[in-house]
Amino acid sequence: MNEQPNTRPGQLPAEDEPQFYRTSTQTTNVAQPSNYAGYELSQSMPAPPPQPNPDDAAMVKWEASEYVHHTKGALWLLGHIGVMLVFATIAFITQAWTFLILVIVMGVALGIIAFRPPNTLRYSLTSQGLQIDSKFYGFDGFRSFGIISEGALYSIMLIPSKRFLPAVSIYFEERDGEKIVDILASQLPMEHIELDAFDKLMRYLRF
Repeated sequence: MNEQPNTRPGQLPAEDEPQFYRTSTQTTNVAQPSNYAGYELSQSMPAPPPQPNPDDAAMVKWEASEYVHHTKGALWLLGHIGVMLVFATIAFITQAWTFLILVIVMGVALGIIAFRPPNTLRYSLTSQGLQIDSKFYGFDGFRSFGIISEGALYSIMLIPSKRFLPAVSIYFEERDGEKIVDILASQLPMEHIELDAFDKLMRYLRF
């Protein structure tokens, strides 16, 4: 009989014997560094809107109308009704019912806007921007400003930096005009502004 060699406890197997597992003789407790860098939240969060600094005192404050209100008499009202009737008649003859409804809604809306008195707004200028009632406009949101003459009245139009955003118009009394223009000129370039065709039409129609 072939006798199998005896191995004592703790004796390593021979090199030619099969090894079903191998036990490591060294262990380590050092943690490997993680490759996780976290979420880049700062890159996706939009910039907060500009807020007024409560410690920034107003350089000038004033109150003025939100727009120039033109007095409209009976002749203006008759002309408005006549134009709306012409468009309504054309829509009725052509059976353009959607256009007819639009003419009626526009006629009523324009009539209400034409006779609505303007509100009085509170304006204040600081070194950071313009405050109109509870709304604040930072100077960094505008690229320039210009002065517009409307007869005996003057207004300032602030041109926004971004396209397709509406301009901001402010009205003021003549005694405050020089100080307001000086403050704006220290923050924004001044340019000559011409009214477009739509604005000229609205002023011609006394809106």
